[in-house]
Formats: sequence, C-alpha cells, structure tokens
Amino acid sequence: KKTLINLWFGFISSGIVVYSLKILISRPRPILNLLQENNYSFPSGHTTIMFTLLPIIWYEFPKNKFIRYSWFISSIVIAFSRVYLGVHFVSDILMGIVIGLIIGNCIIKLKNE
Repeated sequence: KKTLINLWFGFISSGIVVYSLKILISRPRPILNLLQENNYSFPSGHTTIMFTLLPIIWYEFPKNKFIRYSWFISSIVIAFSRVYLGVHFVSDILMGIVIGLIIGNCIIKLKNE
C-alpha cells in the first residue's frame, strides 16, 4: 500500500512539474513529427514520469530484478521513442530524465525521514 502511495505521489508531482515547465518555457515541438501533439515540447512528460517512478520502483523492489530492469528498459525505450516519433527534441528527453530522477530520489528521501 505504501509503495502505491509513493508511486502515485511521484506520478502526480512529476505531472505538476512538467505542466508548469511547459507553460513557463513554452517551447514549440519539432516541425516534422509522426504524431499530432498540441501542447509544448519541453520537458517530455512521458520521460519525466517514467524516470520519476524508476528510482521509487528500484527502491521498493530491491530483490525483484525482473520488475526493476523491465521498468528501466521501458523508460529508455519510451524516452527515445519520443525523439523517434518527432514529438520531442533530444534536450527535452535529457531534461525529462534529469527532472524525473531528481523528483523520484526526493520522494525516496522524504519517505526515509
């Protein structure tokens, strides 16, 4: 139950941060893309959420390598698929990874205090 609460807290907090940054920075998406997206590009929301949840999953499932590595590989695939589909720049993805890891690690530190 506590794990689920931490995951939801990570999901919601990363969503708030991403939405706020998209409005604040207002970076347009790449011109050539395979998907039609209507909001701003920076940072990648999908990537930020996946990498926010990654440290939480890594912490909560220390003995389950399948879950840990499956989430890690899925996070990488999703991040690079956003560039492949043309809906994000590489910098959007890289900052999504950084922001997500910071948020996820902060949630773990808050849990341990």
